Amino acid sequence: GHTGIAGGQELDLKYENKTKKISQIIEMQKKKTGKLFNFCLQSVAIVANKNKKEKIFFGKLGEEIGLLFQLADDFLDIKGSKELQR
Repeated sequence: GHTGIAGGQELDLKYENKTKKISQIIEMQKKKTGKLFNFCLQSVAIVANKNKKEKIFFGKLGEEIGLLFQLADDFLDIKGSKELQR
């Protein structure tokens, strides 16, 4: 929905070809890639029948990992060598 992946995609389109603040980039990436990783980690906690606090922890951990993944990917898009991308 608008608070997750769809909202992140909306922000991505809104910010395209515009100067962005780091806080805007982080918000957008947490909603996009962060929510995908959130699901991946939180679903494991759900299947493992963890308590609510642990499920939330794993979801937030997934968002942070997703953010790091996306920032590294964006950095490589800008600074990466074509040779490294093969």
